[in-house]
Amino acid sequence: MRMGTRAWWMGLGAVMGLGACDAGADVQLDTGTSGSPLGATVHAKAPRLEVPGQLQRPEQRPAHGRRPVAAALDVGTLDNLACDSAAMLTAAGAVGIPVGSTMRYFKVMVRPGEVVTVRTDDTGAWLDAPWGCMASNEAGDFSSLGNGIVFSNDGDATVTRIFTAMDRCGTSGTFDLSVTRNPLAANATCDGAVPLGDGLVPLDGASATAWDQGFTRKLFFTAEVPPHSRVRLVPQGNETVIARALAGCEAELWSATEEFANPTDAPRSIIVVAGTSWAGNDAPFTVAVETTALLPEASCDAPRTLAPGEQVSFDLDGGGPGPSSCWCFQPESVVHLEVAVAPGEVIRVEGRGAEGTNADVQLIELGSACADACGDNIASGWSDSPAILRFENTGSEPVTRHFLATGGKVFDELGAWTRAKVSVGAERE
Repeated sequence: MRMGTRAWWMGLGAVMGLGACDAGADVQLDTGTSGSPLGATVHAKAPRLEVPGQLQRPEQRPAHGRRPVAAALDVGTLDNLACDSAAMLTAAGAVGIPVGSTMRYFKVMVRPGEVVTVRTDDTGAWLDAPWGCMASNEAGDFSSLGNGIVFSNDGDATVTRIFTAMDRCGTSGTFDLSVTRNPLAANATCDGAVPLGDGLVPLDGASATAWDQGFTRKLFFTAEVPPHSRVRLVPQGNETVIARALAGCEAELWSATEEFANPTDAPRSIIVVAGTSWAGNDAPFTVAVETTALLPEASCDAPRTLAPGEQVSFDLDGGGPGPSSCWCFQPESVVHLEVAVAPGEVIRVEGRGAEGTNADVQLIELGSACADACGDNIASGWSDSPAILRFENTGSEPVTRHFLATGGKVFDELGAWTRAKVSVGAERE
């Protein structure tokens, strides 16, 4: 998986212009001049960024207490060609890295509550956490920027991280590295989540992650979902930012989406994970929250009764979530339905995409109206092939059978990716 991740980043780097080569370029970076963030040395534990309501850009640490900025590490005489000979970066970085295909190994200390970014302005360079040194990077708290790399530390002890630097296509000259240190934001972990506000959120203090479900930098927020409502998270201001809604810190990110429904009578607090899918774009962002009302039948307490001969269309964008486990299926948006079956009667229920859409549709029987798991009577359909359930009553008393209707997403008339309407009808056989 790690090898595949690196291959993906190499491809993305080429797309985003990170693969440009300037053979023979001798890059000289400012490694500690007055007023420059490069070369800032933090000798005390970096403070976490405390946020009362919304994240703000961290204040600069006072100058007193700092030691003089160290000179950049001169790589010219080093033999740092393997993990065990990785050269420790100074606060200013490193100079004199030969341009060419030789891979140089470096290590950097990351203090508790700190984000360390190592960069070069050689566009042909590539910085990454080496596969052969993964023992030093097993925490996965890094993000490759192509010609840079970010490490974060939300632990209580200083850690050492190893990375490699090379120029992929140059043949002469040298390039340099610079180091920037920022405090880790208070909401860089789920336990420190802060209320989602309206202002711009900087990514300086976001935690780094080696491609966690699409994220390379992450921050955590809280939001509230009103009763009988669905919220949709809409990132703005940075085209690489994504946002996911979680039921709580214990919820798994892999199954989270940008939407969350609350079919109950009380407000529901959720966790919002927001960050960038491309760590090289650290522009600030916001996350807007769109709220829509749920359909009455989104709640299992108010299922829609479907009579024989009736055909009804439902907009699943307004539906609530289904039970926590349904066969090997977890609906994100459903409607609750029921049908009465007289003794000796068979009711046939069909579901398909409404208004000619080609969405997939599923009908899933429940053991009761508010069952927390689905039965094994499940039907799937697509386009002109409807999902079909048969409900037969071989007893002597009328029975009510309960089921869910759900479907996949389609492109609407504006080209937006949205859940389709489903049409469900019932007939006597």
